[in-house]
Amino acid sequence: MITRLAVLLLALALGTVLLAQPDPNQPAGQGGRGAGGRNPGGMGGNQPGGMNMFAGFLGGNAETAVEITPNGAFVIRCGAIAKYSPDLQLVGGIELFGAQPAQPQMAQPPTDADRQKLREWMQQMSERNAPFTVLAEANMLHVVIGLRYFRVNQQTMKLEAEGNLAAPADPAAPPQQRMMLQQRTAPLLKLDKDTLYVLSGREFIAAKTADATVINRAALPEQLFPTINYAAMGFGNRQDRAPGDRPAGGVGGGERPNRGDRANRGDRADGDEPRQ
Repeated sequence: MITRLAVLLLALALGTVLLAQPDPNQPAGQGGRGAGGRNPGGMGGNQPGGMNMFAGFLGGNAETAVEITPNGAFVIRCGAIAKYSPDLQLVGGIELFGAQPAQPQMAQPPTDADRQKLREWMQQMSERNAPFTVLAEANMLHVVIGLRYFRVNQQTMKLEAEGNLAAPADPAAPPQQRMMLQQRTAPLLKLDKDTLYVLSGREFIAAKTADATVINRAALPEQLFPTINYAAMGFGNRQDRAPGDRPAGGVGGGERPNRGDRANRGDRADGDEPRQ
């Protein structure tokens, strides 16, 4: 009996996991969550939780974008581009970061060398699955993944230029910190002749499309990021306020008796005996 119950519980658990997985075949922009042919899976999509964030970090819920041009239909996901004909025949493709690395097999217990291989693999996967933006112009696809720039010929599907637009990383920072500090917001792209403008977080970058050379970079001014004093609105830390500081009737306003006082008091009037 116990064995049957254990098998039933295992089957239910596996069914829940399978139902929770995203459908990679659902076309973005057609009943999907994103606008403009984009499926913002990102770091876990609409599903909260640490494991979903981890899956998104490694590509489980990676973003997908579709671009339609006179040269064909292009689907971009996980650092790769697939090219389709108008009748949806697969006619070409390219992996922008090269062949996807094989996931390392971890020994039990893992050695330091195993852990290092796993860290390197996770770093490579996170680069491929960073938020991205694609801009189709003339016969080119301009793709920025994280802050890696790629210029792909739409007709030949050849990579004509690539480069890293990020500022040099601090070599003194540990590898884990450098990996987690990567840009996790999709950049904004604008093209002016042979110059690509990239807005990434608070950084504004101008780069040459010919060879991905960074022309200049600038920090956005503080006026574009006004600060809000939430404490002045009543959202501050309660421990920083005196007992009578909260406005009555406001957010969290008015002093309330604690649960113990309410339980002892009930609805009795002053002078009544407590309820038993």
